[in-house]
Amino acid sequence: MPAEKKTKIGKKYYYMGGVILALIGILVVAQIRKNAANNDGLLTAVVERGELIATVGGTGKVEANKSATLTWKTSGNVSAIHVKNGDDVSAEDILAELSPASLPQAVLLAQADLVEAKRNLESVLESNTLRSQTYLDLLKTEETLKEAQKDIDRWNYKNADQKVIDQARSEFIQAEEALKQAESELQALSTNAREEEIQKTQAKTDEAQATRDKALRNLSYVLGKTYNTEVAEDFANYDLAKAQLEDAQREWDRVKNGQNEDDTLAAQAKVTAAEAVAGMANLRAPFDGTITAIMTKEGDEVSAGVNAFRIDDLSKFYIEVDIPEIDINRIKTGQEAAFTFDSLLDKTYHGTVVEVAGAGTESQGETAFTIKLLMNDADENILPGMTASVSITVLKLDDVLIAPSRAIRLENDKTVVYVQRNGTIEKVVVAIGSSSDSYTQILSGDINENDVLVLNPPEDIFSTNQQPVFTR
Repeated sequence: MPAEKKTKIGKKYYYMGGVILALIGILVVAQIRKNAANNDGLLTAVVERGELIATVGGTGKVEANKSATLTWKTSGNVSAIHVKNGDDVSAEDILAELSPASLPQAVLLAQADLVEAKRNLESVLESNTLRSQTYLDLLKTEETLKEAQKDIDRWNYKNADQKVIDQARSEFIQAEEALKQAESELQALSTNAREEEIQKTQAKTDEAQATRDKALRNLSYVLGKTYNTEVAEDFANYDLAKAQLEDAQREWDRVKNGQNEDDTLAAQAKVTAAEAVAGMANLRAPFDGTITAIMTKEGDEVSAGVNAFRIDDLSKFYIEVDIPEIDINRIKTGQEAAFTFDSLLDKTYHGTVVEVAGAGTESQGETAFTIKLLMNDADENILPGMTASVSITVLKLDDVLIAPSRAIRLENDKTVVYVQRNGTIEKVVVAIGSSSDSYTQILSGDINENDVLVLNPPEDIFSTNQQPVFTR
């Protein structure tokens, strides 16, 4: 082959090779640019090892440890106010008074009753007069019964046993009462009564009369003496003396060992009742606290039920929060909480869950449970009635592997994440644990700290039935 022809053929293949190499270079550059463009649109996050905290939030009002609105208990003219707003007071301190001249008569009389009731209580507690008088009464009734026993014994001509006499006499008294009842019914019948009814009632009366006469004869037989009016009076006096002795004995048994609890309670109750009415002339603090509002002033004409003061025990503060039923099982007593206030933007306060309601209340179709939290670090800036934003820590895990919840997806019933490694995106199956608002615990899987997770993997690398596990 001539040398000129060989040269032309060599140049031809040389040019073709150059074109092929150029095309390959263009394709490589295009792919690199495509990958670069794809990577530029990826959102990523790093797997971390650290703390996982889950919270439940809500809002609530600050409440004092104790709170009371005091009202006047009677009418009158306010003669004195002894406190100012913000003053600290002790239980039973007098806060305000009504003029004595303006008080109702019942209140004035109660003040006199109180003096008498206190004197009576002192007598019950310290005096032996009652005990001595009771014993004397017992001795007198014993003597009276002895005399009455002698009076009835003189009518017992046959020396019958007392029990036999008592039984016969009881039957006579019952028969006599039945006769009186029958006679009363007969007398009550009008002239217009039917003859049949009159005859029936008359027969009942005749029968009662016969029973009574028989009982009288039996009693007279037992005594050996006709049971007439004089005998009946002596037996009645005996019954009375016997009953009086029983009463005296019970009274002596009640006081013979000294101070009687029932007497003391009764006397104290009278003092308390009189104090309650007499005390309407002034208002006293019901507990140790701070005056937080004054609604009355000197010279006011007031009546029962009119508000006068508000007092709060500011030694502790509580916040009540309504928690939706979806979260209530995550709330336990002892859990820590944080509080923030719109009026105190630069400070966070802390507290503890102290009560969890055992039953929910429904409002507008939704059920909520009330929980109570104690503020642990309240200061002078916290006031009753302020609105707090509450965040309760329901879960706290330390030194665990965590990833953004957005990175975790569900694919073919498996929990997966997409990891960026060596310029590629790999799908990794993982097991997850607890979650917070933004992060989830990774329990197992080919995942390590500092791995880069892809939050928005390209659609062409996962199946069509894949979906995020978390949507928030």
